[in-house]
Amino acid sequence: MAVADLETPTSADSLYTAVGDDTAELALRSLFTGDVLSLPSGDSVVLLQHPCSMRKGAEYRPKLLVGGVELLADKPRSDWRKAPVAQMHLLSCPPSKNSVASFEDLDTISSNLAQTCHRRAILSMDGVALLMQRWIYYSTRLIVPTITLAEVFVGPFEEADLTAEATETLIQRGWELDAASRTIDQWLSETEPDAASTRRNLLADPRARSTIRRQLRAHVRVCDLHD
Repeated sequence: MAVADLETPTSADSLYTAVGDDTAELALRSLFTGDVLSLPSGDSVVLLQHPCSMRKGAEYRPKLLVGGVELLADKPRSDWRKAPVAQMHLLSCPPSKNSVASFEDLDTISSNLAQTCHRRAILSMDGVALLMQRWIYYSTRLIVPTITLAEVFVGPFEEADLTAEATETLIQRGWELDAASRTIDQWLSETEPDAASTRRNLLADPRARSTIRRQLRAHVRVCDLHD
């Protein structure tokens, strides 16, 4: 495959689950690949690790890998295949329409800091796949189709959305955030009866996904506050 096979989004909107002020509605969603964070210094960074690499159980690992976010002097190219491979455009991501994630400006930040940062953007499944396609190509010169990358991220993406919903339910019932997170993580880590996989892994299976969603919603409705 050649550089010309790098993919381009259908629109700016297709890159995001939430962007700008809309991210506040997803404040309980766990940190995820492609989240754009505003640091206290005024700089912004983008998370580059797979979500499973960011965590150990319910806890985040001490350090998370990030790429810098830069402003372009010129407007983004309409065809990303002609853009520098060391960047990914973050179209219409506040405060500038001309932001890019840079794979040449790598660093780590503490997970404690990351959890307190304002999120400027949360990428969609398509956005995550495009980010990873360019990151992998820059690092290895291998082009992985976004449909393949989506298969790797769909389970954790579903988990992030579902656990945010379940966490909100428990908090509304009087739970502390840490206790809610641990309880949900424990339930997802258990093996589903009559299945050879954990509930977390089953979220990647479209045939089982709706069942796991329904079971978790039922579980949190009856969780005792002292569990």
